[in-house]
Amino acid sequence: SKGLRGGGTINFGPDVTEEFLKRTKLELVIRSHQVPSTNRGYEVLHNSKLITVFSASNYCGSQGNHGGLVVFHKPGEHTFKEFWAP
Repeated sequence: SKGLRGGGTINFGPDVTEEFLKRTKLELVIRSHQVPSTNRGYEVLHNSKLITVFSASNYCGSQGNHGGLVVFHKPGEHTFKEFWAP
């Protein structure tokens, strides 16, 4: 479906994520450039196969969101860190 951000963006579901991962032989999609709906520094979606990471806390000085990052420890193992930088 059409995305809320305009500019030719589209929304996609877990079926599209799964097909993309299968076709590309990848295990995980990590995306950015959108404040997670949880207002945290990250959001895990699509059966844990799609992660949104947003590193800018309190985006534009008005969003009230945390920043986040993913730390990879070994293949298939990762954790999240969140921070607030005013």
